[in-house]
Amino acid sequence: TNVVKFISKEDISAARSKMAEELKLAADPELKAIIEKKNQSQNTRLNLLSGKTLIDNSEPVITLPPNLEGQRLDAFDVKGSMVVSGIAYDMDELLGILKKEIRIKKSPAKSLANIDEDSLTYKLVDYDKNSQKVTITATIQGIEEFEVSPNKENGDRLIKKIKESIVGKDIREARDFIQNLPEIQNVEIKSWPAWAPTLPSVADNIKVEIKR
Repeated sequence: TNVVKFISKEDISAARSKMAEELKLAADPELKAIIEKKNQSQNTRLNLLSGKTLIDNSEPVITLPPNLEGQRLDAFDVKGSMVVSGIAYDMDELLGILKKEIRIKKSPAKSLANIDEDSLTYKLVDYDKNSQKVTITATIQGIEEFEVSPNKENGDRLIKKIKESIVGKDIREARDFIQNLPEIQNVEIKSWPAWAPTLPSVADNIKVEIKR
């Protein structure tokens, strides 16, 4: 049996559809690759905003050899191009804005121990193509801790509160009281002599050490 292959109209249509689909699939990775190349060459931290509505694709331009239909060919080449545009933001600028906001909104009684840059997330709110304006809500997480340094007002106040509240109390009761304070994560009580069931009845004989 001798099999002869001809290029049909369906083959040409399928080739066009496949090329158009491949161009669309390659759009996002290509944009990210271009941004990464720019970041490396210009020492920037640009990030591509993700979302289908934020990636704008032109109609694919697909080129095939002329007069394909009816030709006796096993294969043929297809070329295609498409203009793709997206929106990128400067990571350093966005982090700067969020860090400023989180410092403003922290509790006055606490200090900001850490800001987790990896926790940054955003959600698209609106995209106006005419004005090229994108509105997003962005969040970032920070860790607050009570300012309890003994040489500062809040720390000195906390130490006085602890001493006044645990004077003469049973050690277990004192431990429970301190542990329930919102400023305290862990508590350890050491007494002398070790067998003493209660704390001293004089506040000056109680030493409070705060470890961070």
